[in-house]
Amino acid sequence: MNILNVAHDITVLKCQQNNKESDEPPAAAKRKCPTPGPMMKYMLNNSENSLQATIARMTARDGLPFRPFVTSPDLRKCLMALGFSHLPTSAEGVKRMVMEHGRQVKSAVVTDMARKKSKGQQFSLTPDEWTSGRNRRYMNINIHEEGGNF
Repeated sequence: MNILNVAHDITVLKCQQNNKESDEPPAAAKRKCPTPGPMMKYMLNNSENSLQATIARMTARDGLPFRPFVTSPDLRKCLMALGFSHLPTSAEGVKRMVMEHGRQVKSAVVTDMARKKSKGQQFSLTPDEWTSGRNRRYMNINIHEEGGNF
C-alpha cells in the first residue's frame, strides 16, 4: 500500500472502462473514470503544462493536499522528471501556485463570458448553498447558457 492510500484513502490507479475481458480484480473493474465537468476545458489546456497547472490539477482533480509536494521525495522526483526545476519548498508556496493558477483560470472564464455577452447571448443563474461537515457554509452561483452548457 502506498502512503496516499493509507493516509488519505486515495488510490492512484489508471481509470479503466468496465471490460469483461479484463484480468483485473472485480473491485478495480467496477471503478469508472470520472466524467469531465464544465471547467475541464479551462483546466486541461494541452498547451498549459506548466508547474502551476500540473500542481493545480493534482490538487483540484486528484484531491492531493499541498504538503506532499514538499515532503514526498518520490513525488518531487516525478515532477523533476517532467522537467520542472523550481519546485516549491513549502506548503504555502504550493498554495500560492495553486491560487495563482486559479486566478488565471478565473480570468479565462470571465473573458469567455464577456465575449459571449458582447455577442448578445443571454444567461440564467441558479444559486447553490451547502454546509460542510465542519459546519462551514458555502455558496455558489451557476451560470447557465444556451444549449445546456453551464
